Amino acid sequence: MNIMQWAQLVMFVMLIVVTISLTQVYQRSIKRELYNTDKGFSKGEDFPLLSLPSMSGEMISLVRPSTEGTIVTFTSTSCAYCASLYPTLTPFQEKQPQLKVVSLMVGDMETITEKVNEFKIKTPISQIEDEDLPNFNVNVLPFAYFLNKEGKVVAKGSVSSEDDLKILLQMARSA
Repeated sequence: MNIMQWAQLVMFVMLIVVTISLTQVYQRSIKRELYNTDKGFSKGEDFPLLSLPSMSGEMISLVRPSTEGTIVTFTSTSCAYCASLYPTLTPFQEKQPQLKVVSLMVGDMETITEKVNEFKIKTPISQIEDEDLPNFNVNVLPFAYFLNKEGKVVAKGSVSSEDDLKILLQMARSA
C-alpha cells in the first residue's frame, strides 16, 4: 500500500467515526414526547381534588406553595406497565425535592401494601377504585398529571419510567 491508499483509508475511518458520533448526538437531541398527551383534563384546567386520604388515613395535599408542582400518577396493581413505574417513583422524588410525587393506585389495600414493600415506594399513595378513574378523566394506565402550585394541569401523559417522568417535568417547565 502506498501513502495515498493509507491516507484514503484513514480518511474513510475518520468519516465513519464522525458519522457515528453525529448520529448519537442527534438522537440525544431529539425531544421525546409522551404518549396520550391528548387524554385527560385539558391543560390549564383545575384538578378536581386538591387533597386525598393516604393509605394511613392522613390527608395528602396535592398543592403546596413551597414546591414547583406536583406529579400525580395513576396506576393499578394489576397493570403490567405500571410495575415498571413503581421502582422509579422514590428515586425520582429524591432527585427532585422541589416536586411532590403522589400516586393514586387502583387495588385492594393488601395488594397495594405488597407493591409498596416490593418496590420500596416512599412517596404518598392514595387508594382509589376503577370507578374513580373517570372522575380524574383517566382512561389509560399508567398516566400522570403535572399540577402547578394552584392545582391546575400543566402537563400530562402516559408514564412508565423515570425518563417519562423527566419528560413530563420538562413539558411542565416549558408550558
